[in-house]
Amino acid sequence: LEQSIRANGNPAQEGNASAQGHTEANTQGAGDSGDRPTPGEYCRMVPLLDAQTSCREVLELIKEQPDLPCVVIGGKEGEPFGLVMRDTFYRKLTGRFGADLYFGRPVEKFADMQPLIADIGADPGLLIQQALDRPESQFYDCVILTDHGQLAGVLTVLDLMIMSGLLQTGAERRRRQTVAESFRHVTGMEESLQQVAE
Repeated sequence: LEQSIRANGNPAQEGNASAQGHTEANTQGAGDSGDRPTPGEYCRMVPLLDAQTSCREVLELIKEQPDLPCVVIGGKEGEPFGLVMRDTFYRKLTGRFGADLYFGRPVEKFADMQPLIADIGADPGLLIQQALDRPESQFYDCVILTDHGQLAGVLTVLDLMIMSGLLQTGAERRRRQTVAESFRHVTGMEESLQQVAE
């Protein structure tokens, strides 16, 4: 299995953090800075596996790393092209006759070969809209992020929801700032007119 997992060299990632710690830290940082959230801030590192990795090996991997939301299937150059969601895969492999039927088969048989893939620098609003426009069967799937065509990590639905909330909060903040600035401008004009009249 170690030979089938290629290193994902994203310096911004330091292992697989838990979902709660990961999202809390990023939410606090984005809220304090007032900046628009970026996909890179919420990018989670996941293994990139060869398409021929056996289902038995993948099952062992997700048992060893319970925080993994998914694994990504990719090529020799690190380019992703398939997605295997943890919960869906686990249900199939641990069901009745699952071991006998699937353990020896390649994991690509369970992969979504048309996942949503976006650049790590993509506009967060457009990315969220693309995720919302997916078919219902893919609605809860992770979004794969790439950097120069290579796997950078993934975003979970929770990550997308947090980003959406921050975008809405930022838009409301900017709206209020615009209203306040317009009010000050109008007030200043009225004062100037009163001074001229006097």
